[in-house]
Amino acid sequence: MALAVVFFVAAYLAIAQPFDFSGSRENPELPDTDISTAGFDIIADEDQRLILHLKPSFIVNLDGLDGRFVMKVLVQLEVNNLALVDELNNNTAKYYRMIDELLTTMKTYSYSELVYRGGVTRLKEELRRRLNRNLQSGSIVRVIFKQLYFSEQLPRRLVPAR
Repeated sequence: MALAVVFFVAAYLAIAQPFDFSGSRENPELPDTDISTAGFDIIADEDQRLILHLKPSFIVNLDGLDGRFVMKVLVQLEVNNLALVDELNNNTAKYYRMIDELLTTMKTYSYSELVYRGGVTRLKEELRRRLNRNLQSGSIVRVIFKQLYFSEQLPRRLVPAR
């Protein structure tokens, strides 16, 4: 029993720690002020581009086939200036509308649309266009899928009532 509790706590701590995709915890390109946010991390890559790393990965039911396919995606947004970061950080309603737009748009695609004929590229471009409509102090240059997984949800067997 004690071993199970220790394993559970260790697993929780491993999950609760944020993973740094930049390869370094130091970002000398960013100003010294603390600009960490609740919904995203700011990463400056080696080419001095600003990238918003959206913290939760999203799990989305895809359109078609009775919702049998789901997509898990970790999204990053390359932005053109720091003023856009401040806009999203100071206006949480705008940030949550942006997340809603991401999820709503992703749900309209089916598994076959994404897997064949450049569907993921089309989805990224559509997300970029839709998200830029509501932004005023900057724009999203590129949508990056850091991780992208598809999974088929098998139907549950119905257990007859007794």
